[in-house]
Amino acid sequence: MRNTSRARLLFAALFSFLLIVLPGGAHATPNEAAPQNIPYTVQFWSERADYDEANVGSIGDKYEYIGLKNFTGAEGHVPGLLTVDPSGVQFPDIELATSSNPELFAKLYHLNADFTTAQNANDDSAIRPLSADKKNVYNVFFDREVYDVVFEKGNQSEYTFDPVISKNGTTYDATTNPYTVRMRFGQEFGDAWPFDKDIVNVPSEGKRGFGLTGWKIMTGESSANYLDTPPYRLTYSEFIQYAGKRATSVSRPGVSYTDHTIAMGISFNTASHPVFVDFALEGFEDGLEPRQFPVDEALSYWKSDTSWTGYSFPVPEIKGFDRVVPKKQQKAVRSQTGFDRVNATRGDAAPLTFIRTLYGTRRDTNGYLRLEYKRQKFSLFLDNDPRVPKADSDYSAENTLTVPYGQAIADLNFPTPTKPSDLGDDVVFRGWAWDSAGVSMLADSSRSMPNYNVVIHAVWDTERQVVFNLDGGAVDGSTDRISRTQFDGQTVEFPTPTRDGYTFMGWADDNTEGKTYKSTDKLKVDGNMSFTAKWDQHPDLQVKDASVAAGDDFDVKSLVVEAEDAEDGVLTDQVKLVDDGGLDVSKPGKYTVTFEVVDSAGAKATKSAVVTVNMKMVALNEAPSLEVKDASVAAGDDFDVKSLVVEAEDAEDGVLTDQVKLVDDGGLDVSKPGKYTVTFEVVDSAGAKATKSAVVTVNMKMVALNEAPSLEVKDASVAAGDDFDVKSLVVEAEDAEDGVITDRVELVDDGGLDVSKPGKYTVTFEVVDSAGAKVAKTATVTVNMKMVALNEAPSLEVKDASVAAGDEFDPVSLVVKAEDAEDGVITDRVELVDDGGLDLSKPGTYVLKFEVADSQGAKVAKTATVTVNMKMVALNEAPSLEVKDASVAAGDEFDPVSLVVKAEDAEDGVITDRVELVDDGGLDLSKPGTYVLKFEVADSQGAKVAKTATVTVEAKQTPAPGAPTDNQSGVPAPQPEPQSATQPPASSGKLAWTGADSRNLAGFAGAMLLMGAALVATRRRVK
Repeated sequence: MRNTSRARLLFAALFSFLLIVLPGGAHATPNEAAPQNIPYTVQFWSERADYDEANVGSIGDKYEYIGLKNFTGAEGHVPGLLTVDPSGVQFPDIELATSSNPELFAKLYHLNADFTTAQNANDDSAIRPLSADKKNVYNVFFDREVYDVVFEKGNQSEYTFDPVISKNGTTYDATTNPYTVRMRFGQEFGDAWPFDKDIVNVPSEGKRGFGLTGWKIMTGESSANYLDTPPYRLTYSEFIQYAGKRATSVSRPGVSYTDHTIAMGISFNTASHPVFVDFALEGFEDGLEPRQFPVDEALSYWKSDTSWTGYSFPVPEIKGFDRVVPKKQQKAVRSQTGFDRVNATRGDAAPLTFIRTLYGTRRDTNGYLRLEYKRQKFSLFLDNDPRVPKADSDYSAENTLTVPYGQAIADLNFPTPTKPSDLGDDVVFRGWAWDSAGVSMLADSSRSMPNYNVVIHAVWDTERQVVFNLDGGAVDGSTDRISRTQFDGQTVEFPTPTRDGYTFMGWADDNTEGKTYKSTDKLKVDGNMSFTAKWDQHPDLQVKDASVAAGDDFDVKSLVVEAEDAEDGVLTDQVKLVDDGGLDVSKPGKYTVTFEVVDSAGAKATKSAVVTVNMKMVALNEAPSLEVKDASVAAGDDFDVKSLVVEAEDAEDGVLTDQVKLVDDGGLDVSKPGKYTVTFEVVDSAGAKATKSAVVTVNMKMVALNEAPSLEVKDASVAAGDDFDVKSLVVEAEDAEDGVITDRVELVDDGGLDVSKPGKYTVTFEVVDSAGAKVAKTATVTVNMKMVALNEAPSLEVKDASVAAGDEFDPVSLVVKAEDAEDGVITDRVELVDDGGLDLSKPGTYVLKFEVADSQGAKVAKTATVTVNMKMVALNEAPSLEVKDASVAAGDEFDPVSLVVKAEDAEDGVITDRVELVDDGGLDLSKPGTYVLKFEVADSQGAKVAKTATVTVEAKQTPAPGAPTDNQSGVPAPQPEPQSATQPPASSGKLAWTGADSRNLAGFAGAMLLMGAALVATRRRVK
């Protein structure tokens, strides 16, 4: 198919040559720019068979690059990526020819239109048009088809049952919710397969050897293939070819299956036993034991199956391997001795143990299956020039490697590719890449050989010199400048230099004034580049050491002498203490403290100073003196206990009277008559103390009698639930000495008052005057039952509806009206509480439930029926095509397009401009004869019609020598009228097909030969 693409390109180029260059063809005028044919590349990506859908972080997690195709199109043209032909591209897990079989290919892959459009979109979400000044590379993404595999009762008459399967804590009953696995084409079942251990209701008839024998793929007939030896992938041969063959469920009569459903039926038998299955996969190296096929313990397992040794088990397909024997008979093992012989052939694999099922009998047996697989090998093609499209056949043995499946490709030894002759001396081989654009380099990948042929592409690029002028700095021993070789599009590898006394500020772009980059910036190489390091000199910081006596005041900032910066000037006030070294001026010792200053550009200077804390020598301290006095006070009068202190003095500290503290008040209570001893204390600066006591005599006070206040309250009634302020029961409170004291009344007992509950409640109020005299009064609150109106439930009106499958439909449109006697119209409060499983893609009847509630919580519910009808699609009518026959004299000009009269389509209208000449019948205007030409036209939906027209090339009559005559009568032909001197020749720029202009004859003949060769090649490929 790649050769077909090349032929199309050749034909397109030739056709453009005929139109633009040859005389007689439609060509551009001298003032018009000829249209450009722009080459573009379409890269194909395939969805991986196995990946974690929950952890897709990049395109590569879900898709793998599989190949490309090259095309050409007019500049500004938008490529039809959504209809791109996948033929000729090797897709994973299928034969190359399958991509050229649309019907079969559609069962395995489909183009992801949304993702493809998004990945090739401009800001306006349209696919990019072709441009002459850009690399026109597009990407198309193909997803794998998804199928449902249902595990249920078999369709044989006996030895089957409705299985109950337990998986991951969930139980599946075949009659209600059968175990169903949704798998994409090629995906590995793995633990999703229902193994014997997962089936919890295996029947038991008490017979010897009773057990499971595996699953059958069910078709419309009773016979089907056994799939009883996992592991399995969802392959075409084992599964997908049977999709839809079972039209209805066996366990659930009446349930239909789609063409993407594969039905599996369980089987059991009375003659089964334990069978151990070993999978031996060919290794990478020779000499592996046994027989170069080591056992893969991850795949091996025990199962229950038939004990008949004549049964040939179908050996499952394993990706990247060929089955040595497509079917295999088991070996009967009658004791542990038999398994000992088997274990001797299994290398380092864990030994097998005989399983006894019938104790005390010699007829007990196990089975053993050894399934061997040979590793497949595929071609790795080395493309030295990705600009030239190539078919697989274009690769010779010199640029083809044969690689076994699973081999790490980066570990292979690749030859140096031949450099294309048109590349300059400054272009060098950069490495191998997975894609022709050189985005995904082989050296950056851990990819192993897939199960299909792969092309890797040589990346040729211009070496660029990226120079870094260090300007006094150093990088890995270099102190002047360093130069690195990189390629356009790579990320600049910025180094990080160092320089004593300076802070590195970044790299200044020598070609762009004012542009500076950090070492962490991501800048793409674009030609030769030069950068110079920018430095900021550290500020100068001076500090000094100091000594201090333990306990003395000390300001650590006094150690800073000065801080200056070449750019910012004096920075002394910006110096910071960054480490105090544990400085404690109360403890003698040496402490190292560290200071730091930062200038405006971020450059730092750090210096340390030593603080020596010396032991302090002090004279003996004399205790202070304290003088206090006794006092008398009337009970209840104000009294300041500090008034007992007369004076406190200290020889060293002077007067300390204000520092005297009361350390014991002796229980002094000036409201109670009695004698109280209070104690005072004073402490000088050296810690010496003095303590003295004084006596306070509290005498009884004679006072006038106080009159108690009066309090007036009232009873009240209130409706249950109404607002009520209990303080409204207080009428007035008065006191002979204090006057009106209503604001001092307090509620001291609310009597359990609850205004939401009808009843009688006694509440108590109290008021106290300034002398402490109290009075209390009670009031009764009667809470009466409140009469309220009953709430009326709302009304709800809905309607049924019908909709065509696939059409848009809003369930809210079923709601007609919702009203409430109290709230009015409440249609906007209606909620859909049950959508009845509504699926607008599936015809059927669905019952939807709506509900509305008023402001007081009253609810009403109504149901409506939605009928989804099968959508009727109008048939497309084929177009009509009308052509006519014609005669032409040999050597005359003739345009085959003139044979087309008209082409029309019922849906598209006039489509004459879409008519194509698909067979020119060997038309040769220089040779008399009859030629049948075939035309074809297709409407927008692909319907085609073809018509033929006959062209008769007649021999041209030659006039007799002498005067020119009319062709038929022999009468002298009229002479042409004289032309104006300013009129250009009538035939300027155009010649008939007679060879009148011999200068173009050779070019025309060569072009016709090329055109004929292209047409013949195309016709051969079509056959």
